[in-house]
Formats: sequence, C-alpha cells, structure tokens
Amino acid sequence: MTGTWIPEDSDQRNEYRLAGRVVADLQVVDGVDDEPPRWLRCRTRDISASGLSITADEFVVEGALLNLRVTIDDSCVHALLAEVRSCREWEDGFWRVGLVVVDAGDDSLPDWKEAVATLLEA
Repeated sequence: MTGTWIPEDSDQRNEYRLAGRVVADLQVVDGVDDEPPRWLRCRTRDISASGLSITADEFVVEGALLNLRVTIDDSCVHALLAEVRSCREWEDGFWRVGLVVVDAGDDSLPDWKEAVATLLEA
C-alpha cells in the first residue's frame, strides 16, 4: 500500500495519519421502523489507530455509535465500532465525517491498532 504522511495540524489530532487505499463502510439506519440498516460506502481521507476521517455522500448524526467496516488492500477487513465526532458539509454535496474507534470489548480495537502500526511501518 502506498500512503502519504499527514503530520499533526490544527484539527486537534495528536497522531500521525496515513492516507492510502482503504475502504470504509458505515452501517446507517434511515429512521424508518421497518427498514433494516444499510451500508454506506465512504472514501477515506486519513486514518490512525484511534480513528478515521472519511467523506460520505450523506449526513451522519454526530454522537452516533455506528458499525464500521474497514477494508485494507481489498482483503483485510476490520469490523469496528465508531463514534461520529463530527459531520460537516464539505463540497459538491459531500460530508466530511470524523470517526473515533471505540473499544467494543472484543479484539477489534487491538487488531485495528496493530493493522495501522503495520501500515505505518511499510
């Protein structure tokens, strides 16, 4: 995977980020009682061990806890729980969404941190 280093900046981020070929899908609910949750395909802007910045085609409620599926290099899939920390209208009808990975009490968070560390070593 080829990545770009993005250093700390004024966004109050305290870790280095790695932007690369990573796909993120959020499981969202439309609020209609009989509609099942659906997966919203997003584009990653940058990633870290503690979270992701993504671009989505629609608004996502701040504070929501959502299932997040992150695929690295078209093969390694991480099922995570994420809190939506920010959702701001960006450009051309897209939304910039800041996510923090939450400890779900299983091995998903340590596995995610290990995967990001491996990416940073590459």
